[in-house]
Amino acid sequence: MQKHSVQLSGTHTALREKISNKAVFAALGLALAALLLSAGLIFLLIPGLVNTFHPEFQSAASGAPARIIPGSHFHPVVFGEADVDGSAITISKLAAGQPEKQAILVYRHPIQANAYPFLRITTSGLSPGVRVVLFWQTAKNPGQRHIMELGYAGQGGGIYNLRRENAWRGTVTELAVGLFGDLRGDVVRLDEVVMEPFGRVEVLQAVLNEWQMFNVWTQSSINVYRGAVKDALLPPAPLVTAWTMLAVLLLMPIFSWSRLKRSRDLQALAVISVVALGWLALDMEWTRKLVLQHNESRQLFANKSVHERKLSDWDGELYEFASTIKQRYLPDQRQNIAVLRSPAHGRAYSSRLRYHLLPEHHITWMPVASDLKFALGSRYDYVILLPDTGELQQFLSSPLTAMGLAANGEQTLIYAKGPAALYRVHAREEQDGKTGTEP
Repeated sequence: MQKHSVQLSGTHTALREKISNKAVFAALGLALAALLLSAGLIFLLIPGLVNTFHPEFQSAASGAPARIIPGSHFHPVVFGEADVDGSAITISKLAAGQPEKQAILVYRHPIQANAYPFLRITTSGLSPGVRVVLFWQTAKNPGQRHIMELGYAGQGGGIYNLRRENAWRGTVTELAVGLFGDLRGDVVRLDEVVMEPFGRVEVLQAVLNEWQMFNVWTQSSINVYRGAVKDALLPPAPLVTAWTMLAVLLLMPIFSWSRLKRSRDLQALAVISVVALGWLALDMEWTRKLVLQHNESRQLFANKSVHERKLSDWDGELYEFASTIKQRYLPDQRQNIAVLRSPAHGRAYSSRLRYHLLPEHHITWMPVASDLKFALGSRYDYVILLPDTGELQQFLSSPLTAMGLAANGEQTLIYAKGPAALYRVHAREEQDGKTGTEP
């Protein structure tokens, strides 16, 4: 066999130059420098970005001094055990309430909402088991109470964007902080509430606080998990992407005058390091929340029976309601049940109720209304009412027909507890004695 040989030119056979450790560290140092410079530029641009994507801040007054409200200035109106500790107030026990234990602390002095788009709350002893809710009333609508839930950002509290709520306008006459849930044996201490004006530092802190907020996973988390609140000022993934891309662009002129000018390998290493560090920043935050979720899952479900775990889940009240009516009130044979829900609940809420009622009673038809005005065009044996939070007693004081329900007979309230009420529908045939079926 004839042997063939190919002689390559010296240019193509030249060995790559040996890269020293010093050059590698230089490339990593340039990557860090580019990221820091990029972060500084984004910090300068943040107010403009927020005003661009959130025009509601354009009307925010600037230059007002921060207003500090010590925790001791909040008066507890609903609580189990509370005490004043210097300038702070402590809550060691929540009061019994529906749908969960609670404490309400009220501050009754006027606040100009337009001057303070941010609220900073300083606490200790908080856990994901306690929901912190802000209530307020305005001089324009004194009888209307507005609500905003403050996400869990750690035991020490955080800074929150009040302009998420359109109702944060005008003169606030009453401000209240509500604690709901389970203290888990801890003592919650409210040190102070600070009303913050619009500023570059406050905006950055609010953005970072929204990234740090932790929400226990829900059923929809299997489809999407944003890593921040739904209406965040600047979501983490797009902003970190812009941060790393800007850093890569900044590396280009740096390469032209640095010792990496002639080394494509070191330039590639610097670019890869920038992208990797940006990815690592997102991954570390994701891992932190994953650990929190793991701990919260253990807190909620570890060392419990299946029944206790279902009671501890987010729809525990629905499970308890469904279990009770199956055991005590619903017959064993097939039943036609209509579920009327408030728009505030969404379809998932009524779907979970349907899930808990199956399979014992073979529910075959469970219409979901877009509101509480619903027409029963065919015969149903039972009606389950799912009104908005806190509205159940209001609806129980009047028959279903008063809400626009057009049924083929009368309804009798059988059982009501927590979030729902069960009605028995008596058909006209039954009332007229045309059938032998007992109501």
